[in-house]
Amino acid sequence: MSYTTLKHESNEAELKDSFQGLDKEIDGAVKSHEVELSSFFASLGTVVDIAKQAQTDLDRIAATKFSIFDYFHEKETDLSRIFAGLLKPTGGHGQGDRFLSLFLKKMPCSRDEPSKRLIDVFQDVDLHECKVHLEYMTNKGRRIDIVLEIDDRWIGIENKPWAGEQEDQLKDYIEDLQKKGTAWVLYLSGDGSEPTTIPDGKAGNCCPTAPYRESDDKSPSIENWIQQCWRECEAERVRWFLKDLLEYIRQSFELANIPSTEEK
Repeated sequence: MSYTTLKHESNEAELKDSFQGLDKEIDGAVKSHEVELSSFFASLGTVVDIAKQAQTDLDRIAATKFSIFDYFHEKETDLSRIFAGLLKPTGGHGQGDRFLSLFLKKMPCSRDEPSKRLIDVFQDVDLHECKVHLEYMTNKGRRIDIVLEIDDRWIGIENKPWAGEQEDQLKDYIEDLQKKGTAWVLYLSGDGSEPTTIPDGKAGNCCPTAPYRESDDKSPSIENWIQQCWRECEAERVRWFLKDLLEYIRQSFELANIPSTEEK
């Protein structure tokens, strides 16, 4: 047998011994970690059980998962009724014209000047005297979701969280209200899109749009308005309602895959 062959066999034996030793080390390490992992998950199970019991105890006295909106159907008429109740200065929320004032501060009053807000044209009036009309009937027999009447100034609010417009809808609304005085029609859009039935010319400039959701907390949106109402509300019972309403709107539009305007 040659020297080369002997050396080759010797190297093979060394490598075999080396790998056998490495296998033993790997097996030992795996078994050691199996014990550690088993111990970790066993203790984690105890932690999870404690957390579940703590949540159960908390829910018994605070009902953290309860919301009236769990029993709520996705109907724009229901949302309009809620918004009208919040905007009414003499409403059961007890906050006077605070929610109305915040709404006017948030919402635009011009299509051509997005930074201009409705509050800019209501500085000289007593907001507490505002009349809130739900399902307001026009001369043509159409119904505007919400109408705010403040002195000789009128704001129609068309609430479209999910549905589309009907033929000449906003055109008829603004023409009807402008016969009564200075008027605007605010279009609340579920996906942030502009209305398609606005009139041409000057009247069309009085039909601004506000989205439901907006990631920028300074931009006009229903989400930002409700959040501001929640922050400034002094009645804890109403604060809980506003918080649930805010969460309902966010979840509803997320489930419907309707993004905030920044995500579009």
